[in-house]
Parts: sequence; structure tokens; C-alpha cells
Amino acid sequence: MAATAALAVLVVLLNIISPLHKPIRRLIRDSLNAHISQQLGLVAWAQQFTHPMLDKAVFLSAATVTIEFYLLLLPVLAWCGYAHLVAMLVALMALQAQAVFGLKDLLESPRPADCLKAAPSSLVITVRDYSGDIEDGLPSAHCSGSVALLLYCIEAAAAAGLVSSGWRLPLQLAAAAWVAWVAFGRLYLAVHSPGEQLDSECAACAAVHA
Repeated sequence: MAATAALAVLVVLLNIISPLHKPIRRLIRDSLNAHISQQLGLVAWAQQFTHPMLDKAVFLSAATVTIEFYLLLLPVLAWCGYAHLVAMLVALMALQAQAVFGLKDLLESPRPADCLKAAPSSLVITVRDYSGDIEDGLPSAHCSGSVALLLYCIEAAAAAGLVSSGWRLPLQLAAAAWVAWVAFGRLYLAVHSPGEQLDSECAACAAVHA
């Protein structure tokens, strides 16, 4: 969590120092556009499975890795006597949200559909998002949140003796499968490229274990 705190502080400082915003965006904008544009084919591939039932499944699963979902768990954990775990989860959620959404504002990374408009091709991509206002791209809040919060909950539960050593690996594998499903959902909705998702997940994993 120390790494997450350090990143959150750095992002806050960079967002405060407004003269740095344009140079940072100019420095990375071309590489981000190229990185996302190269993966538009994978986004279009995911959208070939378009179906109303899949829409609902993706929307519902995405809700399980949001901060709001984990906030619902806090009273239950508090009533069960795990006040320390509640405090750590609150700290992690606050730092993770600050780091992720601060980076979104700082980088102003384009979405896949934006890159497609900039470089027209035969690909067809439809943004199938359930919110009326889609914020900037990288990093993915859903992918980073799914990794950070799920991994931390498993590690914290194991440390508190709530999970035996025999169950730790199966739970980690189940969490990894859920993270992969959520990542597919973001690809299916055309709101992130695979590279953005992988970057977000790796950063979250490193932050939790640092």
C-alpha cells in the first residue's frame, strides 16, 4: 500500500502543478495513440459477440469491482469485529481512486473509439458503455480496482486467519479469472484496449504487494 500512497501523492502534485500538464500530455500522447490504435482489432473482435444478455452480464460484473460495491461490505466487516481490515480497505480505496482518476485527468488518454476516428479504417467499434459520461481512458479504474481490491481482500483475510493456507491459492485463481472476465467486459464495451488493461492490472498488483 505504500507504493499506492506514493503514487497518489505524486499524481496529486502533478495535477496541482498545472504548467506541467501540457508538456506531459505532449510527451506521451503520440505513443498512447499508437499503442491503442495497434490493438483496435482486438476491440473489434470482442464486439463480434454482441448480445443483450452479454451486455447485462458485463454491466453487472463490472459493478462488483467498483469502490461503491466494496463500501457495502464495510459495515458487515465492522459488525464482525474486523475494524482494522475496514480501516485498511478504506485507505486502499481512497488512495487507489486518487491515483487512478488523478492519472486519468492528467494524461487525458483517448478511448479506442477516439483513436479509430483519428485514423479511419474498415473496423467498426461501438462504445457500449452504460454511463452517459465516459471519462478519459488509461488507467482502467475497473481493471486496477479489481486487482487491487480482490488481491488485498484475499491477503488480508489470510493474514487474519479467515482463510486457511489451502484455500489461498484457489481464491487467488478465482480472483484472477474474475479479473480476466472484467477485462474482457471492458474490451467488449470498447472503453479500453488490452494494453491499457494490462498496464492498469500490473500497476495495481505491484502496488498491493509493495
